[in-house]
Amino acid sequence: MKRELKVLWRFFRIRLEEEMVYRLNFLLLLSSFVIHDLFGPVLTIVVYQVSKGFPGWSFWEALVLQASAIIVEELWFFFGSRVLFELERAIASGKFDFYLARPLSPLFLLFSSSCFPYGLFTLFVGIFILGYALPNLPITLISLLFYLLFLGSGFLFLLSLTILFSSISVFVVRNRPLRNAMFMLILYGKYPTNIFPKVFRIIFTFILPISLIAYFPAKAVLGKLFGVSSLIPFSISVLFFVISLLSWKVAIKRYSSAGG
Repeated sequence: MKRELKVLWRFFRIRLEEEMVYRLNFLLLLSSFVIHDLFGPVLTIVVYQVSKGFPGWSFWEALVLQASAIIVEELWFFFGSRVLFELERAIASGKFDFYLARPLSPLFLLFSSSCFPYGLFTLFVGIFILGYALPNLPITLISLLFYLLFLGSGFLFLLSLTILFSSISVFVVRNRPLRNAMFMLILYGKYPTNIFPKVFRIIFTFILPISLIAYFPAKAVLGKLFGVSSLIPFSISVLFFVISLLSWKVAIKRYSSAGG
């Protein structure tokens, strides 16, 4: 683990140095990502000023929902948002063979080398909004612990989905539709699951659990998840992760290099 952390830190420094070669470009991009993250909370403020907002959600609860979505998305933005893009380039150029030849896990190397520093900075947007909203709600230590658990589950789900799509990419190489699908799912995951029709609520909870991105973390910190049944979504995220790893192993075994 120590070696892996050193490798991740080295790749992070390399990526950050690359991005900061052009300081103005770095600041402009960072500003654009911050504005993107603020769009949801600002829209929430507007919605609650002109209407009753999301059914069953107060204004402060809706802000917690948006903050949770930002935190989970930005964690993924740092660790996984460029993985599919980098994998496509690596396979097409033959560079992916070098990942397989190195003594570390090719999946770990792929994620580490694809880290995107902006996500680590914009993560604080979500933390700031969360810190602004939580004091206005009755939060307990237990609910905070459950919140961290479900935030981790949401992040684990996005990593799992990235690995699953990466497994498919090994065969199809060109993966732009998969990247578009990834961002679309994250977009849907920012909204309360209860606003969707029943069939979509089932899909987004048990089959493709994008409700782990924001809905369940927000419910957890608000103390609205009870009993053993509240751990079902967490269990699904773990199962999803196991399935994605198995799919990756199958893909790697069937991978043929650029030279055939």
